[in-house]
Amino acid sequence: MAKKENIGDNIIVLRSVNKATDIKIYTNPAKDPRTRQYPKCVKRVNSQGDMICSQEEINSGLHFIPENEVIILEDGTTFDLNDPIQKRTWEAVEHCVFIAPSRDARDKDGNYVIDGGKQRYGAAELYIERPGVETSRKVNKKKLIHDAHTYIWSLSAEEKVNLCALLGKLMSNVADADVTDYLLEVAAKQPKKVLDLKDSEDAAIRLLFLKAKDKKVIYIQDGVYKFGDEGIVLGSSDEAVVTFLNNPKNNEYLKLIQSETNPDYFPKK
Repeated sequence: MAKKENIGDNIIVLRSVNKATDIKIYTNPAKDPRTRQYPKCVKRVNSQGDMICSQEEINSGLHFIPENEVIILEDGTTFDLNDPIQKRTWEAVEHCVFIAPSRDARDKDGNYVIDGGKQRYGAAELYIERPGVETSRKVNKKKLIHDAHTYIWSLSAEEKVNLCALLGKLMSNVADADVTDYLLEVAAKQPKKVLDLKDSEDAAIRLLFLKAKDKKVIYIQDGVYKFGDEGIVLGSSDEAVVTFLNNPKNNEYLKLIQSETNPDYFPKK
């Protein structure tokens, strides 16, 4: 496989965990561990060493790989998935035990595929690097952070405090600069979490629920959330309460909770 200079999204590069040693791995095509079958591009061979292909496959002009083909893998080996032959060669070795999906990939038992666990070393010597995909991921993350920061700067002081509450941080008596700083830090680490709240249809309900809990309008009794002197059951979890209050059938209770939580906005007649 050739080493490419212009790497795009459909390029896979194998990297060695130990670049000091010029390790070369000689391997045959590998079966998919889930299906225990070779990919369609890999063909069995007969006693003469010839691939067993149907006439239709022979006429297709597609590239096939014998099951006993020896493929050499090393640091920097590159597969261009836009190239039909290289794509099929990659499919043939994709499930090789010497290749880890990523540098920090783990197996089903939680052990590192490369570094192994406490009792043993891992089997893999190489890991997959996809420069184009990784670059796109970084750019997308930066855009999300930019959008989350822009959203935070557009909020009023009260709205920022409310957003903090939705993020699980009560900051009603904190200076606006500190509130803003906290939100910007959260957005830098978890921008999607902030933007999801921005677009959330039930954000107002969640905020009401948090304020009602803080003012003991909604309280926990016998392991469930309740409201009022009659102990109206709202649900056994936060999500259950939000679902209850979002239900149009429960608008009467929603209005009562709103009026008791924010009496200034809902003066009693």
